Amino acid sequence: MKGDHDGLGLSADFMTNVLPCLIPDVRKENWQIASGSRNNFELSLSYNFTDGTQYDPKSKRFVHFTSLGALQSIVNEKTIRMYDLCNANDPKEYGYFPDGILNEFVLSKIKSNTYILSLCDVDILEDNHNILNLWRLYGNQGWGVAIEFEIDFQLMSSTRDYFLGKIIYEKPDFEKFMQENEAFNERNDITIDLKELLRVPLCFHKSPYYVVEKEVRLMTFDVSSKTDDINSRNEVVTFHQLELGNIESKNRQPSIAIKRIQLGFRHSDEYFKNVFKSRFSRAFGRLKLNGMWNDELPILEHSPLQNIYR
Repeated sequence: MKGDHDGLGLSADFMTNVLPCLIPDVRKENWQIASGSRNNFELSLSYNFTDGTQYDPKSKRFVHFTSLGALQSIVNEKTIRMYDLCNANDPKEYGYFPDGILNEFVLSKIKSNTYILSLCDVDILEDNHNILNLWRLYGNQGWGVAIEFEIDFQLMSSTRDYFLGKIIYEKPDFEKFMQENEAFNERNDITIDLKELLRVPLCFHKSPYYVVEKEVRLMTFDVSSKTDDINSRNEVVTFHQLELGNIESKNRQPSIAIKRIQLGFRHSDEYFKNVFKSRFSRAFGRLKLNGMWNDELPILEHSPLQNIYR
């Protein structure tokens, strides 16, 4: 930014007149001044910027569909992976930036440094209209599992590193926002880097073609710890690992606890009782016994779709 300004006054101006045009109902207290002085002004998001907005998931419990092999890795490593957006199924991720804000190189760099965990609200397991589609798309055609997580931000020492929000399946209305932003720049003789300002809320917008997913997304960016992997399309992708369970002593991430694991409907009752339930009861029991799992043991159950669809 340029000019000689009062950061507090500028932030109040921007959050009153400009930001609500992009994020209706945003609360002023959920945007922070990362740095503010007469010569330096920068706005940043609080982790709870979604509260009361269209992005608000209104819950702490979410479901992640995955394979049995991935579940075994999650239990063995006691972590869950967040993959960069280059691995996303929607090639138009971050495709809603206003014209002139980004070039392809900058967009690619942002996507490669943005990490997400895709979830659904826990109510999806009771949604008779969509649950079968989600098992088919993300639960290994019904041969996988649905893991219910509880995500809690209350123990975090940093409120800027992770964001949780509901995906909106439409393009943001930029016209009024851009008009008000230009007026703000002119009256304050200042220019804001919209790329940095928009990268978080725009991570919560996708094409309406994906509305069946009803996605809730945990996201972070510019992480220091990351690892490469090969995905199902034989592409090199990068992931960031989050520790599961009680992390009170390492609270730069939200607390993520496994509350329930539902086995896919294609498995038989015999497999559920004699293999799945026995195997994972022992696995979590060992973690508990060795002091590596301080939460309650997760509920293990079989999808009720077993009696409806094979």
